[in-house]
Amino acid sequence: MVQLCIDIGGTKTAFGLLNKDGVLVWSDRMPTRKHVIGLRDMLKEILSMSPEPICPVIGMAVPGKLLGPRYDVAPGTGVQLGDLEGLSLLDIFMPVVPSWFSLFLINDALAQFAGGVVQLGLDRFKNKKVVYLGPGTGLGGGVAWVSPTGTIAFHTDGHFFDVMVPDEKSGGLVMAEDVLSGRGIMARGGVDIALLKRVFVSVILQIHAGKFKKAKDQWPDADCAYVKDITEFVIGGSVGTKLEGLFEAVSKALPDFIHLHRIPDSDVAALIGLGFLMNQDASLRCDN
Repeated sequence: MVQLCIDIGGTKTAFGLLNKDGVLVWSDRMPTRKHVIGLRDMLKEILSMSPEPICPVIGMAVPGKLLGPRYDVAPGTGVQLGDLEGLSLLDIFMPVVPSWFSLFLINDALAQFAGGVVQLGLDRFKNKKVVYLGPGTGLGGGVAWVSPTGTIAFHTDGHFFDVMVPDEKSGGLVMAEDVLSGRGIMARGGVDIALLKRVFVSVILQIHAGKFKKAKDQWPDADCAYVKDITEFVIGGSVGTKLEGLFEAVSKALPDFIHLHRIPDSDVAALIGLGFLMNQDASLRCDN
């Protein structure tokens, strides 16, 4: 059997089948349908489109911070999918899947993070802490430890979207996501590579220093200490990987001791990451 993985984004949803080796053997995409009814209808359609039988564990990557065993959407997060605040993703999705199926749900940035590390080659990250920044519709983020054996373990809440950066228009501070995201770019009237570079560099250097002010959820001191001195940064998201000249500009502006890596194919990274994370957990593996 193959593994069905689904990456639900703010504008489009990608889905595909991975074989036992984690290779994507079929994929497709559709515009994201929002709110409870739209999400349920979309999942039903995706299930009906699969060209072959699938394992009874479905991997799903979704925007937002997920809390507890029923994957409740934390207040103020996941707004790209409509008004889901306080709702359980299990309660939303389980009614439309067969009763013998289960769901593995994770934040979409973390799924793309894992897939990007796999695409780039696990060996280069083994025994290291790694930070992921993924500016797309919003600004995804994550922090992980890649063990000497190549397992990926996430640490901290991973969110950097609300790190405060200088705002050249007002002379004050704004959240990084208000500049470094598709939504921020549109709100400011178009692409300004120089501005995006400055904000990107500011966020990376603040993380490396382990000192940053956040607009919403200030991290505990232990989490700030955990990211201090990290030198491996993986860049993903549609803005981070497809906006011509941005990655190169940021790379040149950073000190030599910080290593910047760009995900080769951000369109499928989350699907690959979902398959990897599920197969790394023996309880979620399908009998292939």
